Amino acid sequence: MDEPGNGLCWYNSDRSFHRCCVEEDPGCWIGSWATEQLCCYPLTERHRKCFNAIEGRVEIKLGRIRGLLAEVQATGLQEEAASLMRHSYAYEALLAQPLAVWAWACSVPDSPLIWSDNCECCEPAESHCRDQALRPQENQIWTEFAECCFPVYSRKTLLPMDAFLRESISSDLQALRPQSDSIRKDGPKLLWDLGKGHAARGCLLSVHENGTVTSCSESHACHEFDCSYLRAVLLALKVIQSTNPLPALDFILSAADETVENPFPEAPVFTRVGTRWTATVALPAEWQLHPAQCQRTLNEGMFATEKFKWEDREAVLIWRGTYSNLWAKDCKAARAAKDGAAMEECVRLPPGQVRWPVWNFTTWLQLPRGRLVWLSRFVPFIDARFVASSLLPPMEASLEMFLQDEKLFAPRMEPLAFGQYKYQIAMEGNSAADRLSWQLFLGSVVLIPDQPWQVMSPLNMLQPWVHFVPVSYDLSDLVDRLLWLISHDAEAKVIAQNGLAFAHRQAHSFHQLSVRSFAT
Repeated sequence: MDEPGNGLCWYNSDRSFHRCCVEEDPGCWIGSWATEQLCCYPLTERHRKCFNAIEGRVEIKLGRIRGLLAEVQATGLQEEAASLMRHSYAYEALLAQPLAVWAWACSVPDSPLIWSDNCECCEPAESHCRDQALRPQENQIWTEFAECCFPVYSRKTLLPMDAFLRESISSDLQALRPQSDSIRKDGPKLLWDLGKGHAARGCLLSVHENGTVTSCSESHACHEFDCSYLRAVLLALKVIQSTNPLPALDFILSAADETVENPFPEAPVFTRVGTRWTATVALPAEWQLHPAQCQRTLNEGMFATEKFKWEDREAVLIWRGTYSNLWAKDCKAARAAKDGAAMEECVRLPPGQVRWPVWNFTTWLQLPRGRLVWLSRFVPFIDARFVASSLLPPMEASLEMFLQDEKLFAPRMEPLAFGQYKYQIAMEGNSAADRLSWQLFLGSVVLIPDQPWQVMSPLNMLQPWVHFVPVSYDLSDLVDRLLWLISHDAEAKVIAQNGLAFAHRQAHSFHQLSVRSFAT
């Protein structure tokens, strides 16, 4: 079928360019890796060639399975034949839906089935496939993976930036006055005491004229804690450099969960989470994930939207999470909800003090997650429970026993299960709520409390009562907000749909652009 846009989206599908891109039927994008930004624009020649290469490899593997199947059937090995037939059906189903092939390839970039030209392994694995030397090397995979899997980002970086996004990014960056000498000289001196012997140091990352990227050592950036965020940012830079390379620049990264102070405003710190009062540039929280892991997380939200219709969902606010809020001595939730200076005290501490998860009968109702869980004890349309965590210091034993007795602990929930409910809430933990990056894809109304954290573009383009419902920092108006949503179900559904549309059109494709704007 020769239709405009990305022809892979219309092949063997009930979608069409006219229905999805002209009439803008939102049902086109429910429960699918397909999005408006991917499907309504033609692929570049490079991406068409890349897809053809992926599809060709799958066809070769299917051919090998069929050859093995013929040999096994000829010898009368029925059990082995049945296994091979199941594998062949799976690959035939993939080839019948080209977009599924691409989605799968971009979700499992380490699969030799897809990314290796010289590995002949197929599923079920042949005996020689156990030889690790035959598996493709990471560097070999990454160049092609990055060039293949980000067609939307590739297109957007070459087009004039959306006016609203440009305004949003400019607002984020206008207070910064970066000086290259300070970035190189002062930035690596930055040190953040994370408590319990953990510390983060300013890490200098450089993009060079020839397009290569260099970084400080992990031993410098991360003392006694996992350096996965630095690795994730370096992977993201590989994606950027493989599609539309950045100009030469230097910048400082904090690999810690959050950056709450920076004495060198001329050396802005790129960070997973910054505060409203710190010279930081907030990067996408989901960059802590491998890009393929991030894609799988978003897919789960999309499938939840398909599986659970709005009318069939429970009118309940659902939340599960750990007791990860960090306590600051002078932070009082009710006061912080009304006064910006008081809220600053919740994250900015005197020298030598650090925030730490101190959970006891004195502190727990000053912490947002504690307030939410306690509300659910009395409000039937709030289902908020703690889940156990071996990664956090234990809360006070008497408090934990009390919460267990009140049935305020519960097992973890799979992301798909959240789609059974109409309302979600983006609760801060030890820093900003990173789950917001996938909650918007669930098709539920997302309630977002006020917070002391810097919100990165494009999420600060979200409009209250259009894409989400605002809530006070101390949750004092949460019940009223939910009562309104329950009694205005049609309006609530529109807010949920607007949030979902925003996620598809904005949040999934603009993340790297803030880095590019800083560079230019």
